[in-house]
Amino acid sequence: VIVFDLLEAKAADNTVQEGARKVVGVMHKDSVKWKATGGWGYEGFKGDSKTERAVGKNAAGACHQCHTSQKDKDYVFSTYRK
Repeated sequence: VIVFDLLEAKAADNTVQEGARKVVGVMHKDSVKWKATGGWGYEGFKGDSKTERAVGKNAAGACHQCHTSQKDKDYVFSTYRK
């Protein structure tokens, strides 16, 4: 499971500061359940909501379409920092 917390960036006092939460993105690996999307299930939760979903049944179009560019890295954009 990979969780991505996307926040607004606010400029204040010549710095960039954390703003409101935009979405919490979740990727869950299950090669049996999500064969059509490389074994990944996707969901996003709007703002601070724990129930209001942003992706739902549209995961292939809303998420996986972009992730196909990362097929060689198991559809994941992130990497470990060295």
